[in-house]
Amino acid sequence: MDKPRQASEINYTQCSIKSRFSHGYFRGKQLQKVVEEMKLNILLARFLPLEIAKDPSDGKWYCRNNRSLYVFKEVEKVHHAPILNMKEVVFSGRNRDSGLDVKIE
Repeated sequence: MDKPRQASEINYTQCSIKSRFSHGYFRGKQLQKVVEEMKLNILLARFLPLEIAKDPSDGKWYCRNNRSLYVFKEVEKVHHAPILNMKEVVFSGRNRDSGLDVKIE
């Protein structure tokens, strides 16, 4: 499988995430606020890096930036959300309950 082109093709590495960004361009902002901002200005996507890795055991892609991935997945439900800042990294594991869905704490 080639690198994913859409957020929906990428899995989370955790089963839950915090409701606010803890660092980067959107530090301190609530996830839903960033989702709404990105729906209005898709170019903000360049400030949401996605570090992805392929699990050699199942061939699926996983993301280390779970909050960023959540934003992309939410925006993708409304319109095309290009991933403008994606980097492939070495796979270092994931939680047993990880997958396509995540719970916000």
